[in-house]
Amino acid sequence: MIFPVHITLFLLCITPIDSIPLTTACHNIHVYQDAIFCAPFTGNSIFMLDEQGTMQPITFTDNVNYRIHNIAVTPFSCYLNNVRSIEKYYFNSGITEIVYKANDITSFIITRTEEIILSERQKRQLIFLDFMYAPRFIMEEVTVKDMFYVDTIIYLLLQNRILLCDEYGNIINEKSISITARRIFAYNNNIILFSPGDMYLSKISDGVQRIELLHGVSDIAEHDNHIVILDNHGTTLFVYRKSDF
Repeated sequence: MIFPVHITLFLLCITPIDSIPLTTACHNIHVYQDAIFCAPFTGNSIFMLDEQGTMQPITFTDNVNYRIHNIAVTPFSCYLNNVRSIEKYYFNSGITEIVYKANDITSFIITRTEEIILSERQKRQLIFLDFMYAPRFIMEEVTVKDMFYVDTIIYLLLQNRILLCDEYGNIINEKSISITARRIFAYNNNIILFSPGDMYLSKISDGVQRIELLHGVSDIAEHDNHIVILDNHGTTLFVYRKSDF
């Protein structure tokens, strides 16, 4: 069933409670357990922030021009999307392997059982891979801009709607939207839409709540009881209370 979203509420500008400067400009962030991982747009390393906020490099290739579209971290490995393929880097061995090739991978997620779900823009497909990285299910005729995975639910951002589905491709909910956004983020059943470079977020509930920021946004992640936002320059992480949202 489609639930339309059409009411807009404007909120006051919120302010961060802390900020973490980055010594390397990054494009996206990923949180695994208590660790924050940062990835540049191009480069041969991703970075893990230690307790002092120092960026510890994890070098996965010799190619300094490797394009990192987005990443996902698991206990023993890191998955990287370079648009043409999903590659898996093993932390212990230092080995990198290609697990899936495609023409235009817009986004991907790793499930709790380490299965990959990815969107292929040119073919308008959402592809569910099994543990051997072979397609086990394909959802056709969906152009997915971005996706996010939390609490076994996959949030899919399409052109004029948001789909919520489970790890098997079953549609749980659907929301029509009238705002323009390129990215989606979710936490505690809350959905936030944004476009890199904007200085505001759109929170989807019964309506659309516009949350003003003091800085632009590149990416968002949940860390403990906080929301962490990578600014539009990729050089600072701003930390917010969840209650501010």
